[in-house]
Amino acid sequence: MNRSAQKVLEAGRDDWVSLAELESYVREFSAITSAEELAQRDLEIITELVEGGFVEIGSVTEEVGFKAWDAPLPEALEQIRNARLRSDDWAWACWLANTELGNQFARAQTPGEAPSPE
Repeated sequence: MNRSAQKVLEAGRDDWVSLAELESYVREFSAITSAEELAQRDLEIITELVEGGFVEIGSVTEEVGFKAWDAPLPEALEQIRNARLRSDDWAWACWLANTELGNQFARAQTPGEAPSPE
């Protein structure tokens, strides 16, 4: 797992992670600068994290908080891709929420932190 994906999981232990935050990690840990390449890398990381069972994709509202999307991964990725192309608010087009597996992985990567009891 690359450092950007690890940072998403670390941040996701405390809060939901926006697409903007994910992209900030991609910028921090890679040499990618073009908007098109950044967008592609964001989608690759989301795919890796969702397929690995580490995060869920969803939306955040004041009324509900985080609500996972029901759409299959390919549809969710297409929705994110379209938001990037058509919206000035693309940075908040989706949010990522750690699953318990994602939290466990993040804890295991934190030096000196004992695993939580199950």
